Amino acid sequence: MRHRIRGKKLGRKRGHRRELIKNLVTSLILYEKIITTAAKGKVVKSAAEKILKIGQGGNLAARRLVLSRLNSKLAAAKIFEDLNPKFKGRNSGFVRLVKIDNRKGDNASLVILELLIKHKKEVREARFAKGNLSRLGRAKTEPRQVKKKSREEPRQKRGFWDRLRGKGHGAKEVRAPTKKTIERTTSK
Repeated sequence: MRHRIRGKKLGRKRGHRRELIKNLVTSLILYEKIITTAAKGKVVKSAAEKILKIGQGGNLAARRLVLSRLNSKLAAAKIFEDLNPKFKGRNSGFVRLVKIDNRKGDNASLVILELLIKHKKEVREARFAKGNLSRLGRAKTEPRQVKKKSREEPRQKRGFWDRLRGKGHGAKEVRAPTKKTIERTTSK
């Protein structure tokens, strides 16, 4: 029985599992969106939430803790410089996990992990000002022009080999060459 056993093993030893989680969290912070399996996604979501919460401290101790849990100084800098202002006033819910289709090779269920970053109002207002979107966020559409189909004969289907052999639509009308018979005289 697995009573009071915390965490998922993910089919790996302790050191390998720690590095896997570090790498996935680092990638999530750098790229803001990753695709992984559902089991790894749940573990990474929890780890990323904790790291982003520590990063909200903003002091030297918080920086050192975040650096110890990530593989990249760039990712740590991104947390403190770019992501903290966007997550200001939020205590949790930094990461979203969305289920997608299963993987073709082994049928593993896949998820998208993404950071929940709010778009700035200026960006949205600029999009509205251009006239691309209505106030509700839907694209403005114009009435379609309906094309009338002509009542001609349907085209004959043509493929590569038909065109090569001279059959089908687009083939040139070529007459078959007339066979010339040559009378041969034999010595027998």
